Amino acid sequence: HPQKAGVDLEFQYEYFDATQPDNTNMPVICRSDLYLFKLNPYFEMSDEFYKLHFGVRLDGVNRIKEEDGFLAVRPDISGSLYVLNKKLEFYAGLNGGRRLTTFSDVIAENPFVWNQLELLATNVKLGFEGGVRTNIAEIVDLHLGVRYRHTGNDPFFVIMPEGDGELVVYNKFGIIYDETQTVSVLADARVKLRNSLTADVGFAYNNCEPTNEEYAWYRPTTEGKLKLTYDVNDKLAFNVAFLYQGGRYAKIWNDGPLAKYPPRYTIEKMKDVFDLSIGADYKLDDQITAFALIDNLACQKYQLYYNYPVTGIQLFVGAKLRF
Repeated sequence: HPQKAGVDLEFQYEYFDATQPDNTNMPVICRSDLYLFKLNPYFEMSDEFYKLHFGVRLDGVNRIKEEDGFLAVRPDISGSLYVLNKKLEFYAGLNGGRRLTTFSDVIAENPFVWNQLELLATNVKLGFEGGVRTNIAEIVDLHLGVRYRHTGNDPFFVIMPEGDGELVVYNKFGIIYDETQTVSVLADARVKLRNSLTADVGFAYNNCEPTNEEYAWYRPTTEGKLKLTYDVNDKLAFNVAFLYQGGRYAKIWNDGPLAKYPPRYTIEKMKDVFDLSIGADYKLDDQITAFALIDNLACQKYQLYYNYPVTGIQLFVGAKLRF
């Protein structure tokens, strides 16, 4: 009956400077220091048919809303039950905690934001996840799960025009925050159709309910993926992948932020995302794999963000290194 006790420590820091030069008409917004520390003591025990994890997460952050408080305490409890010689696993857990929304994270997700942002820590006040995993005759790996998140300072991207009068730029994004409750139903499967052919299938339904906003902007309600991989031999493999996202909404501001009246906005339902790609991998040795990928094969001009359609057919060639 192995047992383990430990403590995880983490510290995050980011300095953010959004000061405008003196010779511009833009307002001077902020320089800010963001830091977050985390303390996570835990105890684990396991056996052939179970695994249990008991812990607590404590974190403190310097940029907060008053109702959040500097110090937050969240559960860190999870467990798994194994049956049928570990062919079937039931799992469940409670969790939570805060994470910094850094400027580098924002740019990686949406490169069209402007730099005058109020960055706050995303606060998962309570999270739950549970489900079942199974391996059927070593042919089908199946996962069915459900997830719940009650999140404070949940960030959403919205268009925020810059300027006023005749000189207004309408294609810059900013961030707004809201408190949300999200329920997700997940299903994933890997099926080995033959010794050399594998199918990966995934589906997710997400019901995100913001407190103040009408919709969870740009977040898909339904997501699906299908990937077929054919191994010609130990070195060469081909794959075909299909991606779908639907149920996304955008919030479009119609007036500049310096207007004397509250800015008006409209809501637009985004077109669904359909993306088809084909690729190939060639294993040179255990560390280096060359690859080629043709993305958006159907040349769909869908928009991940409003007024920013993706490019047409894209070709990628490169190498993957493993150390």
